[in-house]
Amino acid sequence: MHGVSFPGTGLPVPDVSGRNVGRSNGEGSSPLSRDYVEIDDLLGGIRRIAKALGRRVGTDGDLAGLAALVELRNELDRAIVDAVAGLRHDERYPASWAEIAQVLGVTRRAVIDRFGKVGGIRRPGGQPAGWR
Repeated sequence: MHGVSFPGTGLPVPDVSGRNVGRSNGEGSSPLSRDYVEIDDLLGGIRRIAKALGRRVGTDGDLAGLAALVELRNELDRAIVDAVAGLRHDERYPASWAEIAQVLGVTRRAVIDRFGKVGGIRRPGGQPAGWR
């Protein structure tokens, strides 16, 4: 994915050669087919909705709406934690802390500090240490 950047950020997508960067949607379908919903498309929709919500809450003086936006942010944080745990324990291509740090634009140490309890040490079967 050389020369590709994350939508709306300008940040380059790191080279993840050999990693599972797209999943097919069934027989005869591929990440390049039109019936496959790209993550970029989903993120674009979420961004548009979040911006519209922020404008609406700000212009309507809606304090309850502000609380709902904060809960949405918390939900996104939980989704990121789930994504990191899934990437670390992918059976075919488990991501290293360094790879995750590169994508997030932070140091390896910062990623371990934030996600170490959910990412854990890779174990056979994809389960982190302490999971049953």
